[in-house]
Amino acid sequence: MIGTVNTKRFNAMNAPLKALHRSGTLEAAMRAIGRDARKAAQVLALAPATQKNRALAAMAKAVRRSAADILAANALDVAEAKAGGASAAFLDRLTSTMRGSRRWPPAST
Repeated sequence: MIGTVNTKRFNAMNAPLKALHRSGTLEAAMRAIGRDARKAAQVLALAPATQKNRALAAMAKAVRRSAADILAANALDVAEAKAGGASAAFLDRLTSTMRGSRRWPPAST
């Protein structure tokens, strides 16, 4: 159901990748995310455009509201990848500036 928060899955999706890998839950988490995505796709296919537009607007607002946290987490990911010897090309793709996003930086309201 859209809007239902699964705290356990949300926490797994926001855990550092290495934490999931070490605990052996990465594969299980990815399978669960895939199952949920397929279910959501079925629901979204039947949802009216107005409902989809409201959901997209709410997601965009949440991303803008969390921009500082998103960029801080990305900086940690980049630093870890760099320390691990990742290539310059990989680091470039990993680095998020979010400048290409519409209405970036976040609206002040």
